[in-house]
Amino acid sequence: MPKNLTTNLFRDISQLIDSTKNHIAHYANTSLIILNWQIGQRINQDILKETRAEYGEQVVSQLAKQLKEQYGIGFDRPNL
Repeated sequence: MPKNLTTNLFRDISQLIDSTKNHIAHYANTSLIILNWQIGQRINQDILKETRAEYGEQVVSQLAKQLKEQYGIGFDRPNL
């Protein structure tokens, strides 16, 4: 196979891979933003209700502990 054909083929396939990786990263980032917003909304709606701060802190701390155990870092209390 001529060298320029393999070079062009490699370049084209590399561009396909890079483009797909970029799309996947963008989709994943968008999904994480939506997930974090939904988590915050649920915590505010169902637990905090903007009035029970002390009780809410305890619930958020317990929720963070459970989420961190199951899903790892990124779900600790300050992030919620």
